Amino acid sequence: MKREDVEEFASSQFEKTSEAMGEFRESAEHARDDVSALFDRPFEPGAKLVRGYSERLEHAADSIGEEDETLAEWAYWASDALDAVSEELAQSSPRELYGKAEDFARAQPVLFAAGAAAAGFALTRFLKSRPPQRKKRARG
Repeated sequence: MKREDVEEFASSQFEKTSEAMGEFRESAEHARDDVSALFDRPFEPGAKLVRGYSERLEHAADSIGEEDETLAEWAYWASDALDAVSEELAQSSPRELYGKAEDFARAQPVLFAAGAAAAGFALTRFLKSRPPQRKKRARG
């Protein structure tokens, strides 16, 4: 092989590699833009999930009714609070929610820390919980 052939081969490989890198950069930029757009839209799936819990609490409060008025009032209060959270999720993007949480943490650091600890405790309990075991029926 001649030196000219080697240089031409190296040059063509360099051009192909440069083209591939350009295509990769372009694809990566599109992916980054797509992911970034997710953070700029309202968090509707979260809003639906919270709305469902709110509705369940309201139904529970309705069924408790006069049996335990205090418990029913707490359930209605919790349902209303979840409705407010659901509305906030439906109207705000994750980026906006993060900003609001950050502002609240700066304005009320003790309350924010207590809320974060309570949420962490509740999440840990939820994740450690197991579904009830089904009894196996003997077949005979």
